[in-house]
Amino acid sequence: MCSVGPIVVLTQSADSTANRVCRLLEKAGEDVARFDTATFPRAATLSAHHNGKWCASLSLGDGQPAVDLSTIRSLWYRRPTRFDFPAALSPAERNFAAREAEVALGGLLRLNPNCRWVNHPERMVLADYKPLQLEHAARLGLRVPRTLVTNDPSAVADFYEACNHRIVFKVAANPLLVERDGSFRVLYTSLLSRADMERIDRVRNTACLFQEYVDKAFELRLTVIGEEIFAAAINSQRSSRSATDWRRSYQDLHYRRYDLPEDVSASVRALVRTFGLVFGAIDMIVTPSGEHVFLELNPNGQWEWIEHELDLPISEAMARHLACAC
Repeated sequence: MCSVGPIVVLTQSADSTANRVCRLLEKAGEDVARFDTATFPRAATLSAHHNGKWCASLSLGDGQPAVDLSTIRSLWYRRPTRFDFPAALSPAERNFAAREAEVALGGLLRLNPNCRWVNHPERMVLADYKPLQLEHAARLGLRVPRTLVTNDPSAVADFYEACNHRIVFKVAANPLLVERDGSFRVLYTSLLSRADMERIDRVRNTACLFQEYVDKAFELRLTVIGEEIFAAAINSQRSSRSATDWRRSYQDLHYRRYDLPEDVSASVRALVRTFGLVFGAIDMIVTPSGEHVFLELNPNGQWEWIEHELDLPISEAMARHLACAC
């Protein structure tokens, strides 16, 4: 028997992926409340008082009815944006106000033990640690590339030799690098050249993650929602621009649906459960010999483009999962 109560979607106002899921939920007659955290505190209003237990409500504005936080059936933590405070506040005041809002609202949302989170923020933080992902994946029987995390240039040089001069550098955290002028660039996974190795002393500045380069027949994007896995093969090897990191050149990619072997499927489901996640986007390599190699798990990854390319019913699966918090 599925629970009753509103479904809350925490996301920015311009989010086409959330738009599609919300439309599906509304079409099915579900009670959906969409909350853009950027509307707080200017348009949205929080009211909570404790008299033996908490009684809390959130008025979202835009004509939406207030949400009783104790009745939320499921909460999709999709793409929430920063709180928006009056311009008159100083930077210090804005930082203070943001932390107060985060603790108050976040604490109240976490009170309901029956609410299903997709995904819970603390679970996503844990799942974002790349070394931990690799460890759990290996324990569950998935092959992972040989990996080095270090700020020691000599360790990188030794790893480079051990891997026959074929290693990649990849970002362990956020791949967006913000420049001084406010612009940003993406740090893609890159194959290290001899010229890079001549400048390897730069790794002294921080911990860096290196992996052996794994030959690819093609790559996989796996979208996991509950027990369902939507597997897409990505032919990234037709172009040098997408061969090392397919995100560099989407226009060079070709896609097809893929039948994931059952043993790999079981390990993938177990990995997502290990981190306490409901949803995850997983990247893998399929080698020329047909071996599946785990690369990483994104606990809040995108899927709209792959759904569109292959007509995969991913949004429908997400809508079902949010509606039936069993």
